[in-house]
Amino acid sequence: MLMITKWIWMGIILFPAYIAAASGQVRLGVSGGVNLSRLSYEPRERYTTAPDERILPSYRVGGVIDISLATPFALQTGVFLSGKGGKSRFTGTAGSYTHTMTPSYLEIPADLLIKPYITRELRLYMGLGPYLGIGIGGKSRYSGSGVPGGAYTATHKLAYGSRDDDDLKKRDFGGNLMAGFEFNSGLLIGVRY
Repeated sequence: MLMITKWIWMGIILFPAYIAAASGQVRLGVSGGVNLSRLSYEPRERYTTAPDERILPSYRVGGVIDISLATPFALQTGVFLSGKGGKSRFTGTAGSYTHTMTPSYLEIPADLLIKPYITRELRLYMGLGPYLGIGIGGKSRYSGSGVPGGAYTATHKLAYGSRDDDDLKKRDFGGNLMAGFEFNSGLLIGVRY
């Protein structure tokens, strides 16, 4: 099943690239920006209050392949290093602790975009599509105070897999929504969710 999934993803990404490359409509670029992520989960232990979940700023950098299809459509893919995670504070009868998790993923999106011209030099772009993420690193940090040990801090490297003692699953599937402006120079300014 996993091998079939890999072939499907390769087909989604490479077939349009092959068609567009044959007609010379492929642009390569670099992309970077800030990720504002939040992690939601229920801890195994019970606490008297719901977790206070906070946004954790991170990064997203990588290479972009923009493939023009029939005007005004395009396929955009690439490979990105993406920092995710979140920060949660838990309070219970034995004390409180803060958990900060900062996983890193290698992401491969396949987004379909529509790029209508607003002026001769400026296009609006909007798009959506799936992505595949593969966990490659990161840390988990616990700090807090409570009975009986008092204050403590513990840090470990994240373990990816499907066992009960793993922190996160190795593969992450999801979707992207994006919008912004594209200048004729090739510069794009936008947001992605």
